[in-house]
Amino acid sequence: MKKILWIPALIVLFFIGDRVGGMLLKKLTQQSNFRYSRMYYQNAEADILLLGNSRGLMFYQPAIEKITGKKTFNFSYNGMPAQMGAALVKDYVEKYKKPKLLLIDITLADRNNAALIAGMSAYAEASPRLDSLIKAVNPKAAGAAKVTQLFRYNSEIWQRAMRYLKGSDEDWLNDREINQFMMDQALIDNPLDFTFANEENMVPADLFIELKKAIDFAKSKGIKVELLINPYYPPFFNRSNGFEQWKELAEKTLGQRINDYSNALTDPKFFTDYQHCNKTGSTAYMKLLKRDGILN
Repeated sequence: MKKILWIPALIVLFFIGDRVGGMLLKKLTQQSNFRYSRMYYQNAEADILLLGNSRGLMFYQPAIEKITGKKTFNFSYNGMPAQMGAALVKDYVEKYKKPKLLLIDITLADRNNAALIAGMSAYAEASPRLDSLIKAVNPKAAGAAKVTQLFRYNSEIWQRAMRYLKGSDEDWLNDREINQFMMDQALIDNPLDFTFANEENMVPADLFIELKKAIDFAKSKGIKVELLINPYYPPFFNRSNGFEQWKELAEKTLGQRINDYSNALTDPKFFTDYQHCNKTGSTAYMKLLKRDGILN
């Protein structure tokens, strides 16, 4: 009988420990300087909003703020899917006063990424939209987060929040230059394929429809939206398949002209790999956006 009593005692101890641990981790999350912590729990008011996947980090915030004198906020995250970006944009615009401009690198419409969406559980309590999205794309993760508070913080995104517990995340961009080996490989590696269907069998048209939700919502609030394709390393990008058809589909589905800077930079010193500029390249890119009136 005594052994049997240990079972409910352990359950109670687990429940208490889980709730106390969850409260502590939530407090740390709220105190972090990570972008989503600032957005949901602090003050992230800005004039210019920036959205993309890892390529959206090439909207280099220090350079934009120096060029324009305006405050920026960047939603971008590695592998971010369009529906997650749409939820974040809607939450931001409803919480803060109207920003002047939203820049979107449309190459974020390339995947569904249910695993990353589930990783936003640390912020689901602050966002009914994120909570609903997590339930829709990853119901198992949503259910686990309801059972145990600690599960909400078992993600790469929360680890990033702890990485920026002290210090700014607005300089989150690699400063390495592409090396000679990668330059040589660019001519023989598998090319980019813009005719993809991802792991959930979503095709580009489906993903552009998700992105359009963010665009339409921002425009309905009077925010100017500029759509862009950020630079690629030209020797690699120029071997890609289906790019022009993909861009045509994007403009048709999104209902707006796309500013194509995919081949705007050519010097290898501007790139850290085939799909990302380094800080030097991103600064040069921001100057092009200023020159062309996009950052006015």
